[in-house]
Amino acid sequence: MVSVRLENVTKVFGKTRAVDNVSFTVEDKEFFTLLGPSGCGKTTTLRIIAGLVEPDEGNVYYGDRLMNNVPPEKRNVTMVFQNFALFPHMTVYDNIAFGLRMRGWSKSDIDRRVREVAELLRIRGLENKYPHQLSGGQQQRVGLARALAPQPEIILFDEPLSNLDAILREQIRFELRDLVKRVGITSIYVTHDQAEALVVSDRMAIMRSGRIIQMGTPKEVYERPNSVFVAKFLGIATILEGRVEEKSDEGYRFTLAETGHTLRVAHSFVEPGGRGFVVIRPEYVTLLRKGEEPDENTLEGRVAKATFLGSTIDMNIRIDGIVLRTFVKATEMEIREGMEVRVRLSPEKLVVVPPED
Repeated sequence: MVSVRLENVTKVFGKTRAVDNVSFTVEDKEFFTLLGPSGCGKTTTLRIIAGLVEPDEGNVYYGDRLMNNVPPEKRNVTMVFQNFALFPHMTVYDNIAFGLRMRGWSKSDIDRRVREVAELLRIRGLENKYPHQLSGGQQQRVGLARALAPQPEIILFDEPLSNLDAILREQIRFELRDLVKRVGITSIYVTHDQAEALVVSDRMAIMRSGRIIQMGTPKEVYERPNSVFVAKFLGIATILEGRVEEKSDEGYRFTLAETGHTLRVAHSFVEPGGRGFVVIRPEYVTLLRKGEEPDENTLEGRVAKATFLGSTIDMNIRIDGIVLRTFVKATEMEIREGMEVRVRLSPEKLVVVPPED
């Protein structure tokens, strides 16, 4: 297998900088995700890696090999598309075997390889069926089998689950990661689905307007977003404006502009004296029970809205003009709209990010 490295890659279409000075490295056998809203440049970046689009500036490497002028058919890379791209007039066997025939494999080697990937993807017995006879999940597995069959160095995924229904998509995203990690192949995955990216990725890059805004593991990016955009895009968050007052061994002190409350926060991308926004995820907000002692991060308010979601209750808590969102187990306590509550914000989880440009 092989690593992939982009150095200062730029691609311009007309007046639009679809990819703007992008640099990153995907390590050998790593599952790396490009995540961002529609039009952010993630698919163009993927197509540049595949050789389907030529960069205007910058370099693409597979390992130590410069790939800029290498045509797609000369790159040992395959792609899985969102529409499966199966040949409707071919059987499952022929769809999987197609790329092997194009590469000049012998019939015996093709038979062996088709059996191997069909077994791996649990589609044995479907070899003589046509795509229209398969379920969406089966079609997706055939598409993946066709991509894996030639034993590529790199596999690229362009929103491969977006055409599946929600239940099947959730099931396959776990299967997909397990399969790719078991095969041990360098993988680059494009999606706009935050939950999907969190499940499949070893690391991810958040893209916006052709640029990479932040990179890291899913846990790093989720818990330590470096901007309002990343905090809002990846998961649920309440974003509150204020000022960083001071720094100490325990972290930072942050005063909320709306209420005047001062909180202790562990992390800040804003220096003391600067204006910023504190990121509060629902799981950082906990309800205090009777007898529990308040601290500097305890606030008092009322339940403005409580929505029963089965195992949990989704709550909006109004505190002096601001609203915090949290979840509690439905069996944990009796929740009524209008009831007074005390909540504590976990200081070790809170992070302050700078204002948007």
